[in-house]
Amino acid sequence: MSQPAILVASLGANKPSTRLRIAPLAERLQQRGWRVTARTVTNSLAGRIGLLYDAGRHDLVLLQKKLFPAAYVSLLRRANPRLLFDADDAIMFHELERNEPVTGRYFQRFAAISAASCAVVAGNRFVADFARAARTRDGQNDVETLPTPIDTNRLTAKPAEAAGEGFVVGWIGTKGNLYQLAPLADALREVQAQVPGMRLRVIADGTPELPGITVESQPWRHATETADLHGFDVGIMPLADTLWNRGKGGFKLLQYMAAGLPAIASPVGINADIVRHGDNGFLAADSAAWRDALLALAADAELRRRVGAAARRTIEGGYSVERYLDNYVDLIERCLK
Repeated sequence: MSQPAILVASLGANKPSTRLRIAPLAERLQQRGWRVTARTVTNSLAGRIGLLYDAGRHDLVLLQKKLFPAAYVSLLRRANPRLLFDADDAIMFHELERNEPVTGRYFQRFAAISAASCAVVAGNRFVADFARAARTRDGQNDVETLPTPIDTNRLTAKPAEAAGEGFVVGWIGTKGNLYQLAPLADALREVQAQVPGMRLRVIADGTPELPGITVESQPWRHATETADLHGFDVGIMPLADTLWNRGKGGFKLLQYMAAGLPAIASPVGINADIVRHGDNGFLAADSAAWRDALLALAADAELRRRVGAAARRTIEGGYSVERYLDNYVDLIERCLK
């Protein structure tokens, strides 16, 4: 019997979700001798027809993140009944449809693809619950929650702290999410007033506007990502409690923890699942809680070390790329049967 042929339809190889979730999976499948074909999804008629044609020539189609109309999903399912849908965050809650979250076209597309697939891989429990609800109508319930993994061999734990560099509060992400830092401005100003040398370091393709706060900004680079994270004393992940944020995968939080850093996060979505408050990190629901957690960590290097070590163990035990790939391949094999 020949090895399986898998078609991966994604938004593009350079997208973070594709690079972090799908590229390692494709490499693992190829190592097993499987044939993996990558196709970037487009909205053109030629692209849609081409995907239908390719779907029929493979044993399974992995659809990553793209929300197709229900009619096209039906055509895809006719071309290949083995569809596997990967959604790492709350793509069904589109910004343009914030006032009609479960009646808008994006949510309806999400439900249609979830119901039509042999299985759904969700990046967090929030997304998984919606996928499971959509699939229950068809008597299906094969939904796997697999957060975006961390390569713990590449992203190592921070070495012992070097004294004399001040207190660096770090945030890593993209400029589209810099607005999440604005609600922390008052807490950061209070901490800076009490902690000499405290500064906010942002690794992103932009700089936040936070008057009265010392901000250092530098672009993200794959080659220096680990060293950049090691330059933080604490990592932060503030989030407003919205439907979109509840569906986030918590990846920056996982990065901080893998780097052996103490992290502070809003108790929104997957963050509350990952962090055990006071053990492997801190949860902060308001400005006072953010201020108090930052001040406690600024004053106590041993607390930073202890929490950071527990954070690293959490990642190694539950969020490593090896664990993710083992579970993902097992799910694909179940779909193929």
